[in-house]
Amino acid sequence: MIWLWMALLACRPGAEEALPCTPATGSTSIPAAEGTRLVPVFDSCPWVTDLRPFPADPQRLLLAHRTGELRTARTDRADTTVLATLPSEGGFMEFISVAIHPTDPQRLFLLYATGTPGEQLWTRLDEYRLTEGEQPTATFVQRLLQVEEPAVSHNGGRLQFGPDGKLYVPLGDGGDTDPAIKENARDPGKLLGKILRLDVDGAAPYAIPDDNPFLSVEGARPELWMKGLRMPWRMAFLGDGRLVIGDVGRDHREKLILGVPGGDGGWAFAEGTLAMTSPDDARAEVSRDELLSKGLQPPLHEYPHGDGPQGCILAGGEIVDPWLPQLKGRLLFGDFMSGDLWIGTVPSSSTEPLQDVRPLGRLGKQWLSADTTGSVLLSDIQTVHRLAPAP
Repeated sequence: MIWLWMALLACRPGAEEALPCTPATGSTSIPAAEGTRLVPVFDSCPWVTDLRPFPADPQRLLLAHRTGELRTARTDRADTTVLATLPSEGGFMEFISVAIHPTDPQRLFLLYATGTPGEQLWTRLDEYRLTEGEQPTATFVQRLLQVEEPAVSHNGGRLQFGPDGKLYVPLGDGGDTDPAIKENARDPGKLLGKILRLDVDGAAPYAIPDDNPFLSVEGARPELWMKGLRMPWRMAFLGDGRLVIGDVGRDHREKLILGVPGGDGGWAFAEGTLAMTSPDDARAEVSRDELLSKGLQPPLHEYPHGDGPQGCILAGGEIVDPWLPQLKGRLLFGDFMSGDLWIGTVPSSSTEPLQDVRPLGRLGKQWLSADTTGSVLLSDIQTVHRLAPAP
């Protein structure tokens, strides 16, 4: 269990002051495979847990810093502005994600965890309003959710608006060192360990979409879209509308999984294709067909922890950058602890494994987030890079 504690600490870096982002000047790019390289965008931009290009101005980025600051920064000049600082209660702050409303870019949705470890912790989803001008700011509008957390780990992941215009909210199981906590993901009466689907346009603070899949399940929360997830830390929609989720493993395996409405990711029955066989968390191999027969979604891709530092999977997204035609349509994903990056092809079937998986490169540091809606941008614990063609 020492390794598990170390992994939890590594997946959740220690607090550090979020300094202004400094545009890269003369920094060396990192060679990568498939005729690409990783080019520094910001030499110093620490603890960016999420980044989003503004739709009308992709050189302007919205940055979520782990320490609670929401900033804008430009990739073409030194221009960093603090829009808001999240309220920290009890000394713990984890700014997890920020999302921009698809039709009203002044509406921002912020997911964060705060509180006093060992006493009271919450994961909150708040809406802020961006006001442009000489001194742009973001001001609090309303709180959509406040979920009580049993621990500082497994609080939530990257928010995404789907092609249907609904907001998809990934929540972890709350930390699984306690057997009772571990079962949160399987309990449809709890929000923990689930993907939520909210209509943020239908009512305040939100409405329940009338086609949410758990509406007819007795005792289930109506917000639920998928259950059985351990720590859906990063997720992304593909061009065909399907959702790929990077669900962080525990002791043995990391996995990607395709989101399915009303689906079950299998946690805590299994960790990928390793089924729990006893209360002490022993594992036994289980086939994809057996998972499907139990109504569980098999992994899209999985890999063992092995002897290296791997242990926190992240789903980046589908590559659409026209400057990278050789990677068009490929799924980018990686591992936070090792910094490894891979690409693969998602099959048309929702039950088949990822195809043609290849190593792409390594940031050399732990990376936290990626955006593939245009240029491929990746943040690690200190810098931001862009995936670009090799010279």
